[in-house]
Amino acid sequence: MISRFVNADPRTLIIRVLVAAGHAAIGVSGEEIIEFLEASFGVFQIEQTGSTAGWNRDVLQQALDDLARHGLVERGDDGHFHLTAIGRLAGESAVEVETLLRAIHCLRGLRAEEVTDPALIAIAQSSVELDAVYFPVNKKSKQKEPQHWVRELRQQGISSTILSGLQRNMKEPTQDTVRAKKAVACLYYISGMGMEEIETAVSQFGGAFDGAA
Repeated sequence: MISRFVNADPRTLIIRVLVAAGHAAIGVSGEEIIEFLEASFGVFQIEQTGSTAGWNRDVLQQALDDLARHGLVERGDDGHFHLTAIGRLAGESAVEVETLLRAIHCLRGLRAEEVTDPALIAIAQSSVELDAVYFPVNKKSKQKEPQHWVRELRQQGISSTILSGLQRNMKEPTQDTVRAKKAVACLYYISGMGMEEIETAVSQFGGAFDGAA
């Protein structure tokens, strides 16, 4: 049995602790959060291996500061932390905290009229969860394919703020192209375009031997 705490995002752990604390009026101090996590089975397993690499108080403090900066937690005058509405959503859902932080980064830069269905669909493609879903692209295409999908999104009125957001937190050079292509494929699908036509459109640059559907 291996605790999920061992390799978890520390921001997610902190949010979960605050959710577990319920609606306590006084909130929870940073020290209390850290002490709670240090008493967990996950930290026990880390200590059993003789490794301290996976547990660092400074990292937890940085995670707390990051959550506060993005508005998922608030620090009261007494220094205790409280969940905001978006923070409670993060803690009570299965969505990764990083996913919400990416969405917040995009949404904060938008005007009200720019928050459209196509915009929200595009933002969703930058999520941690959808990054894990394979979608074929031609990795050898450095100009044509990347530029094509971004141009398609611009024609849908997608803000440059969102397009820039698709380029953040990339682990692979083509990840922004994959995100943009997924967004366009979703927009094709909800427009009523037939699957064969969508397949032809998304496969026009190659990259998939057995189709993309």
